[in-house]
Amino acid sequence: MKVEVKDVSPVEKMLEVEIPAERVGDEIEEQYAELMRTAHVKGFRPGKAPRKIVERLFKDYIHQQVVKKLVEETMPTAMDRKQLKPVVEPVVDPAELKPGEAYAYTAHLEVAPAVELKEYKGLTVEHSDELVTDAQVDEAIQGVLENAATIRDPEPARPSRSDDQILAEAVIRELGLNRDIVNVNGGAIALGHPIGASGARILVTLIYEMIKRDAKTGLATLCIGGGQGAAMIVER
Repeated sequence: MKVEVKDVSPVEKMLEVEIPAERVGDEIEEQYAELMRTAHVKGFRPGKAPRKIVERLFKDYIHQQVVKKLVEETMPTAMDRKQLKPVVEPVVDPAELKPGEAYAYTAHLEVAPAVELKEYKGLTVEHSDELVTDAQVDEAIQGVLENAATIRDPEPARPSRSDDQILAEAVIRELGLNRDIVNVNGGAIALGHPIGASGARILVTLIYEMIKRDAKTGLATLCIGGGQGAAMIVER
């Protein structure tokens, strides 16, 4: 087997592999032998169809299987031979398989860049002695509490305040929906309505709420100007 490597860039290599014709022929014969034992061809009992008929009907399939197997079996050896360790799955450009000829294919590989270690001993760095204040701790705690909060009716009932989240219930009441699972964090008015990103905000909020509640199914809906609307069901 011939293996060559070409440098495309510091992080991309092109691996060229050529497999001898003898091995290609052996693999083709093996695939046909296996197929002819089980092939169902009209007018013949399973496994009794002549080779020429099987070739005419299944040649493309056989060639696909042969190429797949040859690449899977030779790629690791070729990479080891050239000491290549791709960081992602190689992309293979398969060539046409021709019986009686060697088979060659090309694979594009992304590899880690070569890093030259510079002198680092004796370097000095500036150290910051910044202290975390009590106010910053309180602010962080309040943020965690707000993220974990749920909407509930105040007890006893009272007028709304500036820091309340108001849930409009006209549609919920009209349709008889369950308030415990509808707009549990408020709608667009409560959480914000970013221009061009409303759907993303609603969907991400839904996903996080499903994780927090360990819910299996969720529904995100979005109204659109002109009387349109969109909805998406999310399953975990």
